[in-house]
Amino acid sequence: MKKHIIPIILLSLVSTAQAALTIYIYDTGPNLGVTATGQLDLTGLTYSGTLNSYSGDFIATAGPNVVNIALGASFDFYTDFISYPANFGAGVGSVSGPGAVGDTFFVQGDEGGGFTPFVGVPVGYSSAPYVLNFSKVYSGQSIASLMAVPGTYSWIWGADSVNVLIGTTPPITPVPEPAAIISMIGFSSLAGILWMRRKRKSKQSA
Repeated sequence: MKKHIIPIILLSLVSTAQAALTIYIYDTGPNLGVTATGQLDLTGLTYSGTLNSYSGDFIATAGPNVVNIALGASFDFYTDFISYPANFGAGVGSVSGPGAVGDTFFVQGDEGGGFTPFVGVPVGYSSAPYVLNFSKVYSGQSIASLMAVPGTYSWIWGADSVNVLIGTTPPITPVPEPAAIISMIGFSSLAGILWMRRKRKSKQSA
């Protein structure tokens, strides 16, 4: 059992888990910020077509709730959720403007007006999923001007989910101190040397 300890430790140093897509919509000074990251497993959803060359970005509480970050690219649309929110608090506001950074993304709910709930991802995402990241700052806007109610709104299906957190500031990923980085490198090197020595010994004894 002990011979497996070093490889497991090495894997734990380099592996990071991404689950679901979390979108933070929050007030940042006099502006409204949007930040998102996560990886999606689309298993269980139904492909509903591709929308080509869509541009513009916005968030809306009028009609269905919508988060749309489009960088002049195209979407693959999916539907058939287990559950989804009706709206972001029955507001009638929206914010829009250029300047989004990152991946193209779209998610839409249904406030009872016959809208179809969708999630839109970059074309071909289902065959080669990767971590989605996007961000946007709407100058002079706020949660109040969006007329949204703070809370968590989720689109859920069998394999994964999209979660919109309104009024929650995204967590800050701590940057390791130089000493901690050196320690991690030293530990990894030591573990690798010990593993190679054990491997050589096992070959010699064979």
